Amino acid sequence: YKYPISLFSNAFQENPKLLRLILSHCRRNNCALTPMLRRTLLELTLDEWSSAKRTGDSHVERTRHMEAMMMLSDHHDMGDYEALVIVQAAEFSDGEILLYERLNMVPMLLEQYAASGTERARRQMLAMCERDPELCPEVLAHFVKMYGERADKEPLAEDASVNSDSDVGGLLTDIHEALMLIRDHGELPPVRILRILSGETHGQFSADIKSPSANQGSVPLSAAIDYVG
Repeated sequence: YKYPISLFSNAFQENPKLLRLILSHCRRNNCALTPMLRRTLLELTLDEWSSAKRTGDSHVERTRHMEAMMMLSDHHDMGDYEALVIVQAAEFSDGEILLYERLNMVPMLLEQYAASGTERARRQMLAMCERDPELCPEVLAHFVKMYGERADKEPLAEDASVNSDSDVGGLLTDIHEALMLIRDHGELPPVRILRILSGETHGQFSADIKSPSANQGSVPLSAAIDYVG
């Protein structure tokens, strides 16, 4: 191209949708885009993603989500820390996780996974424990807090025990697995772990749940019996 796109970008400040289309076209056709213009494209894309999310336009939401993730994943430099500010402002959690992983920002990554609380997020947290056993106490505390919060919100079913098919059962299984990783590592003081389970988070030991109304918010002993035994 004879003229750099940066000469014309200011002309489209009154029409961000058109500017996004032009920048997106340039990116797809491998035009020379400065890091600032790549960040501008990311910000405009996330603006449309956020708007579609608010209005319930699932097609645009999915499309802009995919485009934003592709921009964050490609090899062109837009500045990871600057991009992180943009995705945080847009509350674009998938982008935050990608950048936290790239920048090795472990505490923020754990917080993001914990905020998600999905089975996939919890498995990622356990994988982090396997790579760095010193993270196990913090991950365990997050799991116990998740359990307590779910118990506070709704009655727990009778099948809320380790290895049950319920969502809570899956969470208790993850608590059990974290405890086994801690036990196998063998260097963390048991008192520290028991304090996490008994009072430093929302969860507390109890006998296994026998009814929906009993011991709401407490962690069934079955989740930790292999560790304490």
